[in-house]
Amino acid sequence: MNKMAIIGLWLAALLGVGIGAYGQDAPTAAQATGVPQLETYIERLKATDPSVRRHAAYRLGLSKEEKAAWALVGALKDEDESVRAEVQEALKAMGVSALKPLMATIKDPNREARRVAVNLLQTLKDPEAAQPLIVAFKDVGPEARSQIAGVLAAMGAPAVEPLLAALKHEDALIRAGAATTLGGMKEPRAAEPLLGALKDSNAEVRCAAAVSLGALKEPRAVEPLIAMLSEQDNVSWAAQMGLQGIGTPAVERLIATLSHPHPFVRQRAADALGHIKDPRAVEPLVAGVLKDYSKGGLDIYSVNVLAQLGDARVGELLIAGLKATDPGVRSRAAEALGRVKDARAVEPLIAALGDPDNLVRGHASAALGQMKDSVGVETLTAKAKQGDVLVRRGAVAALGRLGDRKAVRPLIEALQDEDGTVRSLAASWLGQLKDARATDPLTAALKDPEPSVRKAAAWGLRELKDARATEALAVTLTDSDPDVRFAAARALAEVGDARAVAPLLAALSDTRFEVRDGAIQSLGMIKDERVMNALVARLKDPNPRMRQYAASGIGKSQGVRGIGPLTAALGDPDAEVRASVAAALGATKDPRAVEPLTRALKDEDSRVRNAAAESLRKMDWQPKNSAEKASYIIARQMWHEVGNLGDSAFEPLKLALRDSSGHIRRQAAETLNSMGWKPADAAQQAWLLAAFQKWDELARLGAPACGP
Repeated sequence: MNKMAIIGLWLAALLGVGIGAYGQDAPTAAQATGVPQLETYIERLKATDPSVRRHAAYRLGLSKEEKAAWALVGALKDEDESVRAEVQEALKAMGVSALKPLMATIKDPNREARRVAVNLLQTLKDPEAAQPLIVAFKDVGPEARSQIAGVLAAMGAPAVEPLLAALKHEDALIRAGAATTLGGMKEPRAAEPLLGALKDSNAEVRCAAAVSLGALKEPRAVEPLIAMLSEQDNVSWAAQMGLQGIGTPAVERLIATLSHPHPFVRQRAADALGHIKDPRAVEPLVAGVLKDYSKGGLDIYSVNVLAQLGDARVGELLIAGLKATDPGVRSRAAEALGRVKDARAVEPLIAALGDPDNLVRGHASAALGQMKDSVGVETLTAKAKQGDVLVRRGAVAALGRLGDRKAVRPLIEALQDEDGTVRSLAASWLGQLKDARATDPLTAALKDPEPSVRKAAAWGLRELKDARATEALAVTLTDSDPDVRFAAARALAEVGDARAVAPLLAALSDTRFEVRDGAIQSLGMIKDERVMNALVARLKDPNPRMRQYAASGIGKSQGVRGIGPLTAALGDPDAEVRASVAAALGATKDPRAVEPLTRALKDEDSRVRNAAAESLRKMDWQPKNSAEKASYIIARQMWHEVGNLGDSAFEPLKLALRDSSGHIRRQAAETLNSMGWKPADAAQQAWLLAAFQKWDELARLGAPACGP
């Protein structure tokens, strides 16, 4: 025996194991499965030395004992990557013996453990594995069912017969899972039984069968799938997916369905035709778009379907629609042309700016603005300066929508138009173009005789954020129109000039709430010592919205004097105010905010808890104990991590069971169930049942059900 072999034997003796993977004499399966040895290696999976744990995993993998597999799946969460790798190899070597433990791991709260379990299950090609996997469809959630379907599909031929048989299983989830899997496998033998499954009493089974028949491109499914378009939303969607998958053989029936009396069914048919892209659908789809929606037409969003077709006839037919006698048809044609963006439509749309119908003009203007690659600024500028007032309005709006800096000059000139609507449109679009050349003209427009123009000018100056407008905006805070005053208040915040503070403080006493509202929002955005006292005082305003904005403003100011008032405001009766306060405390970045924010992690409302957790995260806060950690993770709705918290998660989860959000209640209930929690009394049972919306069981509880 050579020197290395002697050393190997010595190490083996020291560890109390055979040489295995680390020497020449690997144990036989019979040796590895002896009960005393098995227990020894299971215990060694907990050793502190990673090399011992690796060796134990290797030895357990040589056995075919299910008990060894259960121990190994527990070690999938080992902290050492090399140990986890050895565990995976061991489970792979065990084959079908590892099936049940791996199946159980699919439901593990640990995402990585679930992923590894699925990967390992996909290596099983043994027909014995198919049936337990199929039965598991009924015991897991949607994500795990999808993973099981992938495992069975990867198994291939050995899974087909069990899956076909499962289409007749008494459990609907098993039938649905089998139908989905067979479609994913594109198994031709499944066509006949899947056609039968379209008549299943369970909607989920019918959905799975519909989609799978599309994957199989089964033409015999067209008629039943057309009928299913009229069913409830999820079934209708599945029928559409099936018809899209079938493709060309479904086109004629889908075209006929465009005249269905129910608009939702018409829309499903249109969407399916858009995906199939058959040229026969062009004229019927355009006709449907041009037809009044309330009289059997298609939703305007079907124009997106037309754009998908990429057929030149679409533009031609829509342009022809601009000349229809019915203004509704002309309007829909103009709107559709903006979405299709056919360059041939520019001149007809410009002509439509003078249409006698207001809706047609508006859609023509919007369409031209959407066609910036085909419409020139010069063309629209000419229309904005001459002719009918309706054409001028449409041209000005289209100029703004182009988003071209060349449009600034003609829009400034339009501020002098005799029509107030033209001037108002010009002011609005100048603000959105954010060009400094517009500051002086918009400032002058604050004195326009029309309130709508003054308001548009103030909003435009808000977008420009130019301090040159400060004094004029401050004066506008006394405008006779409250909407103009509100716009001026909001504009002053964006300008950010200290000269705005005094007039904004005065505006807090305005007779109109919307003006006070605008002033408090604006003051909250200006860092000035004079503002703090006003904001603190407004934390007690009778209107909760004012209290919200006051809290936000204090947070943005990051003033040390705000911590005390904000802490007190965490007791506000309004949850949205408390959430704003929690966010504001985080914005101060003051260490004194940590303690009240930690308390807020236990607030009765998830919005407050989430805001507090987010503030603590931004402050690089670390929990002092497991209870704080649990409250923090649940407040942030990190549900995938909750399962690893243990008993410390139960209290914050029970609190979440009573949340105002149904989604939060459901997530909390599902997490508690997955962790094996049992209600301690009827009251807790009532909240759990309410979260799952099990109203019949809840009613049987009697008085405790009154809480939820």
